[in-house]
Formats: sequence, structure tokens, C-alpha cells
Amino acid sequence: MTAVRRQAAAKRSGGGAAGKNAWLAADGSKRWGEKFFLLYTPFWLTLCLGVVVPFKLYESFTELEYLVLGLVSTVPAFLIPLFLVGKADSIRSLKDRYWVKANVWIIIFSYVGTPYNISPDPCLLLILSHGIKYDTS
Repeated sequence: MTAVRRQAAAKRSGGGAAGKNAWLAADGSKRWGEKFFLLYTPFWLTLCLGVVVPFKLYESFTELEYLVLGLVSTVPAFLIPLFLVGKADSIRSLKDRYWVKANVWIIIFSYVGTPYNISPDPCLLLILSHGIKYDTS
């Protein structure tokens, strides 16, 4: 009975090694990108919300210091995946890699939303990055 349940679960999740983890994407490029962003996010969150905000360093920041903070927070999100290429991404061109597409969407929404003080809805970002999937069974 247990074997039947495992087979049914593997069939629903797409099977394979990715079928073992319901939290991450089945696609290797997306899975690697999700793992990277999950590991990288605590770095910039700690820098901004654990150091800059609690100590009110932002009150005395100049434009140059804001630029440096922004670059220190964002540049690694481009450089680290560029040099530490995941197994699934090694056969893909740069434009087809998940982390590139995710960063491009973040840039677009930041550029469009910042002047109007609009923060994008996380659900909208999720739909745009993963696409809408319909269950046809």
C-alpha cells in the first residue's frame, strides 16, 4: 500500500529526484535559483534590517552611501550565480537561466514601481516568474 502511495505522489509531482521535494521546483534551473535566493536572502536582510535600520545608520547616509549599500546588496545576486553555475544551468544559455529571468523581473518592477511608490504584489511576481499552470486531469 505504501508503494502505491509513493508512486501516486511521484506521478503528481512529476517524479524523479525533484519529486521528492514539494517545496522546490521540478525544473533544475528553477530549483537551483530558488536555493540560491533562499541562501542569499538572509545576507542582505541582515545587512539592511539587522544593521542599517536598528542602528539608524540611514539617517546620516549620503547619496554615495545609499549607492554602496544598494550595490553591496544586489551585485552578489548577479555575480555569484554567474560564476557558481548549477548543473542544470551549465547546458543553458544565459538568457534561459531562471536566476537571470528572476533578476530581470525584479529590475523591471523596481524601476517601474519605485517612482510611484508601488510595491509589486508577491502573488503577481510568483505568477509571472512561474507562469499560470492549470490542472487538466
